[in-house]
Amino acid sequence: MQQQVADLRTVLRWFFEETNQRVIVLAISIGGTFALQAAEHELEHLKAIVAVSPDSHTSIGDAAADEFIRTEGVLARRRGLKRRAVGLPRPPYHNSAPLQQRARVLADLGAIENGKTFAALFKELSFSLFRTYGSAGTARALRNMNLLQGRMMAQINSLDLFANPPRVAVPVRYVFGERDALNPPAIVNRLPEAIGAPATTVTVVPDAGHMVHFDHPHIVRSIVVNASVGVSA
Repeated sequence: MQQQVADLRTVLRWFFEETNQRVIVLAISIGGTFALQAAEHELEHLKAIVAVSPDSHTSIGDAAADEFIRTEGVLARRRGLKRRAVGLPRPPYHNSAPLQQRARVLADLGAIENGKTFAALFKELSFSLFRTYGSAGTARALRNMNLLQGRMMAQINSLDLFANPPRVAVPVRYVFGERDALNPPAIVNRLPEAIGAPATTVTVVPDAGHMVHFDHPHIVRSIVVNASVGVSA
């Protein structure tokens, strides 16, 4: 994870050197975590952060997602989904397999993108990768996603931004989906105060899962635009 943060810092410095402009970063999920951590050290290169569903406390998020799955899964109309929800191993997860099983269940319950199953999401991802990288590149990209996830697993499990919050001195616009099982109210209500960035806003979007920017792109786009106007003003 430290390498991910270091890479982002390199990109921010490069962009500033090339354009002499500070950046508004749109960061999603654990990318939001990396953006908040990088911002502590790159304030002179940043205007603002728009953090969509950032990960902040793995054990709280895991517990909330587990409760969501077992509550919603029992009510699922699809028998196979109900069986997978009830039979899912409980966190913490120490390898990628159960984590990916959980992602499939969460997606099928509408907690990743509202109204889209895991099969639909994976089809979209595969098509986008194929258009960008071709068949061999798609296979490498999917393999590298698994490798990266496995190598970061121990650090993901111990993630706790509340214990050591990054000190961010630029505005942060948080965006959460109402159906995001990984970011319960216990996180949504605590994270902005813990980090204490100036001009912080929090938007909880109805009918949205973890990927709010796909469920309601116009809302996220307007938040990015308003962040730009607000900072420059």
